[in-house]
Amino acid sequence: MRFISNFILVFLSCFIAKAQNPANYADIDKRPVDYILPLGKNGLKETYFMMNARVKITRWEKKATVRVSFDFVAGIAENSDPPFKFMYQYNNKYYGNQHLGKESFNGIRVDRDFTKFKVTVMGYGKSKTLEVPRGEYFFLEFDNTNIDANKISIFFPEVTYIAFTGTRQIEDKIRNLEKSNEQSKNSDIKKTESETNAGNNQNNTKNQATRSQNNNTKQEGEKNNYTGNSASSSNRGKKENPANKSAYQDKSTNAQASANKSDKVIKNSNISLDGVSTFFKDQSGNYYQKIDKNSFKKITKEEYDAGRAAIQENKIQSEQTKKNNDKRFADSVKQSIQQSSDRFFEETQKSHARIERDGNLMMANYYAAKEVGNIKNEMQSSSKLKNRYESVEELENDFKAKMGSLSGSSERLASAQNQKLQSNYEYQFRDADATGRAMGEAVVGLGNVFNSISAEKEAEKARRELKEAREEALKKMRVEQKENMINLRRKLFTTFSNGGLPLSSHRVASRVVYLFSYSFNTDQISNEKPNIKITNVFPITKTNDDTWPFQNSISNDLKKVFNEQEITLFGYFADENKINEMYESFTRMAKQSGMNVQTFTFKGRPLKNSTIANNEQPNSDFLGNPVNKSSDKENRNNTQSNDKVDFFGNPIKNGQQIEKSNKTNPKDKVDFFGNPIKN
Repeated sequence: MRFISNFILVFLSCFIAKAQNPANYADIDKRPVDYILPLGKNGLKETYFMMNARVKITRWEKKATVRVSFDFVAGIAENSDPPFKFMYQYNNKYYGNQHLGKESFNGIRVDRDFTKFKVTVMGYGKSKTLEVPRGEYFFLEFDNTNIDANKISIFFPEVTYIAFTGTRQIEDKIRNLEKSNEQSKNSDIKKTESETNAGNNQNNTKNQATRSQNNNTKQEGEKNNYTGNSASSSNRGKKENPANKSAYQDKSTNAQASANKSDKVIKNSNISLDGVSTFFKDQSGNYYQKIDKNSFKKITKEEYDAGRAAIQENKIQSEQTKKNNDKRFADSVKQSIQQSSDRFFEETQKSHARIERDGNLMMANYYAAKEVGNIKNEMQSSSKLKNRYESVEELENDFKAKMGSLSGSSERLASAQNQKLQSNYEYQFRDADATGRAMGEAVVGLGNVFNSISAEKEAEKARRELKEAREEALKKMRVEQKENMINLRRKLFTTFSNGGLPLSSHRVASRVVYLFSYSFNTDQISNEKPNIKITNVFPITKTNDDTWPFQNSISNDLKKVFNEQEITLFGYFADENKINEMYESFTRMAKQSGMNVQTFTFKGRPLKNSTIANNEQPNSDFLGNPVNKSSDKENRNNTQSNDKVDFFGNPIKNGQQIEKSNKTNPKDKVDFFGNPIKN
């Protein structure tokens, strides 16, 4: 009971504990293993082990290795935890504490360095089995660092070799016991043989005693005649001596008493007729029967022959009895050997069945644990989204699909965990008694409740993580979209950068070039929907003196059109179709980059006139200087007269340049174009 209670506590603690991150270490304590000694070996018939194992995960780069170290505690007579069975196997015979006493088992130990176990390590779809003594060994390698030590399973399906120490005392007692049993057995055989012979001798002795009683009178008469004849012979040669006669009479009386005494012995004792010396005859042909060491009785020839026949019959019966006893002993040995053989094959069959059962339970436990791992991996995978999506629609579709897969995950996980718990119960309590199995079933019932709660928590956690991943993905997508939009805008402005008008030195063959212009405030480039102003494609024509207008003049006109100070002239192109294609691309990309496109009309400097948008007169000349209508008329009138004018259209009188009406003070400093320079 104490063993089962300790196991349940450890089992529950391992069941409830759950690592948040992949663990590098995991301790597996109190794993019971029993071992039955095969026939032909001497030692404890059955040994119980308590295995302690530890899983160690080593990670480097993108790989992980699994190393397992294990040790054991074997049951001993002085301590019942682990259990100890008082049964010793010696020369295929079993001896318990009822034969040897419990103290005989004290001091027997399992050799810790030579005992070997079959160790199976499983996890993440891989398994490996080694046959090794206690220590630390390498088992598995993975091309993945996300390996959790708590998800590695260890099994000890078999003890492949066992060695004992401290067995001399108990084996000496067994040998002494066997010697004593052999002596007792031989004594029993002799006793049985003696009892058989005694029964036969008793019958023969009764018959012989009857015959002896019938002949007492006759023997007495013969003895008296023999005495009388002797006396007559003596008297004939010599006078009878009274003293001798008295002595002879005493001797005769003693012989008669001895004969009577021997009759009594023959009747009431079990004298073994084991030799011909019991009955013999002298040289005169007289027959005698030996009563004891110094006493004899004279018998008839018939008694002599009957006694000799009884001896021979007893000898035959003794030989037959010995044969029967030998046969019974041989049959007993054969039966013992057959029983030992039957026990060996029965235990071998049970051992194979137990190994097969344990293997099936172990594999069921492994596959149940693997199914739990697969479902958890699916839930973990479903709680995450891809690193990149092309659109919000793609993100939403993936989110809905994974949320749907998580809808029934809690029930599947709880079912798989219950199956794993049931498999653990079947394996760990496979040899438990009714009380132990009842306690195990209670653990399973309690575990099912825990599984349902933990599975729902796992599913809720996965759904929460999926929603958080969705929000994070949306946020990331918005940031990426904004960055991409800004980069697209920058690339657009870099591609369509400021160009300009040609110079006379460029020697452009065409008299007309085409451009378009746009205005954008670069401070607003990161805004969600900034404004961009774009003109149409407009022409710029050479002036009458075969020169191109100055860029400042065109820029000033465009600034007024856009009402902006930052403008960009894109061009120039001699091919109008080409710049139209570029204009379409720029407008389209500006819209795609999230900018609000505003279009403006600018006529530029056509071939026939130099007017700008809305047929208005230009507010500046080609140098960019402001003009008014009156001065423009005067310039036109002066141009139409015969007066000579300089390069800037000012009339020249008497070889001198006529000053403008707005001529500055001669003392004021002016630039190359005659404009005053402010201090």
